[in-house]
Amino acid sequence: DTHLTAGYLWTQFEPIPATFSPPHTDSAIDTDGDTLFDILRIGWRLNVNQPGTYSLSVDLYDQFFNWIDNEWVTVTLAAGIQVVNTDFAGWLIRANGVDGPFTADAWAYDAMGNFLGTDTHVTAGYLWTQFDTPPLSFTPPHSDSAVDTDGDTLFDVLWVNWTVNVDVAGTYTFSVDLYDQFFNYIDSDWVTVPLAAGIQVVSTNFQGWRIWMNGVDGPFTANAQAYDAMGSFLGTDTHVTAGYLWTQFEPIPATFAPPHTDSAIDTDG
Repeated sequence: DTHLTAGYLWTQFEPIPATFSPPHTDSAIDTDGDTLFDILRIGWRLNVNQPGTYSLSVDLYDQFFNWIDNEWVTVTLAAGIQVVNTDFAGWLIRANGVDGPFTADAWAYDAMGNFLGTDTHVTAGYLWTQFDTPPLSFTPPHSDSAVDTDGDTLFDVLWVNWTVNVDVAGTYTFSVDLYDQFFNYIDSDWVTVPLAAGIQVVSTNFQGWRIWMNGVDGPFTANAQAYDAMGSFLGTDTHVTAGYLWTQFEPIPATFAPPHTDSAIDTDG
């Protein structure tokens, strides 16, 4: 069925709860006094008609429109002109390696997730070299060693030790995959460790019996990925081990040894 309403004026209805109200602003901030910018802050001006909770999702791009980062903020705002700040990590801009100006695209939502509008801000022409280095970076050379833990002359563990330069002390996670010389996957290790600032060594280990089971001599290739405590990807690096023989490692701890047997049993007579 169809119903035709009365002739209401559109101006009789409530306006959008919040709208973008440029001009917006940007600034680069050095939080640790090392003369490099740790944060690129973009301040979004909003005209809030209805006080409440609002969310902004903002994507940052370089001048060639390569994506750099996304920031999502949820804030409670009073009525009137308000400024909502979105902060982007400076090291991501440095890692991208492209000078500004940068373009930020923002989308606004109310507390129910209703889309309210979008706007764009173009920043000043910052240089990528003005921004801080990553909180952690790989600093080769790395090292490896095979260890016999039970004294039977066979290696139980292959250790790969990663040298990293920690700019910001904190908790970091390393995910490492081990491959043979033909790039067949052998094993993985995942470690989360607290690290102080400075040059640190993070050790990862692989079970010797997995290398034995793979049946291919070294050298082996270990690929590592590093993440901060928030799960942000910091970088990757590769280490090629010495040329161990697969027969130098422990065999599988237990294996099937056929022939097997079967029998049928009457348990209740």
